[in-house]
Amino acid sequence: MPLSGAERVLRARVAAYSKWARTPNRTEATAALRAGFDRRFELKVDPESRLDPAVRAVLVESARKAYFLRLVLLRVKAQSKKKKAREADLPRAQGGGADAAVPRPPT
Repeated sequence: MPLSGAERVLRARVAAYSKWARTPNRTEATAALRAGFDRRFELKVDPESRLDPAVRAVLVESARKAYFLRLVLLRVKAQSKKKKAREADLPRAQGGGADAAVPRPPT
């Protein structure tokens, strides 16, 4: 039987923690990944490797900052969208509807 999304997430987390429990030097274990990630930005700003290394380093740093700021922007937009959806559902969840805020005359 296929696993649910929550079960897959838990299995992945168990695997990750198990791996890191067996890895004494995390920096060394992730060095190749970090180098590849940095190379991505180098190729973006200087695909033909013509720039002076010092200039390339400055451009790479700017490209990296832009990348992470884009991720922050996406996160903020997603959180805002979720908040608006929760707020839109709030009156219905409390037993009201579109007119939930309208006071009712006394009986």
